[in-house]
Amino acid sequence: MKDVIDIKDFLYRNMVLVLVGIMCLGMLCACGKPKIDFYEVAEEADIQINDDGTYVRIGRDGSYLKIDTNPDDKDPDDFGTLDYLALDVCDRHIQNVNEALDLPDYLYDDIIHTTASQGRQEEEFEDIGVVVTWSYSPRNGLEVTYKTL
Repeated sequence: MKDVIDIKDFLYRNMVLVLVGIMCLGMLCACGKPKIDFYEVAEEADIQINDDGTYVRIGRDGSYLKIDTNPDDKDPDDFGTLDYLALDVCDRHIQNVNEALDLPDYLYDDIIHTTASQGRQEEEFEDIGVVVTWSYSPRNGLEVTYKTL
């Protein structure tokens, strides 16, 4: 009978150790990804965040930062042509955010050379903890979204 108790005790102790080990490993994995603060990124990229969401918006929960050359999706026919000032401002914002996040140079090149026929593009940077999606449309302009993983 004592052998049965010893085996149960042995199994119980080892099961507890295994569970504690799994929990610690899970916490290490969860803590391994950096949490991006997009307000800090915007500050480092010298971007002013306006309440009206002009060109740059950060999600209320902080999970994304979006740069949009045509945030109101205005019809270009209404004002004759694309807003080149918006394109210039957003171009600088994209470069600055990419630099603040330490993203590779090729990403900017991929973004600015995307055509409408390519649809929405996506690039994931697991080591940084961000996924970048972007699309271009002659009617709606360029939209680039940075999301936390």
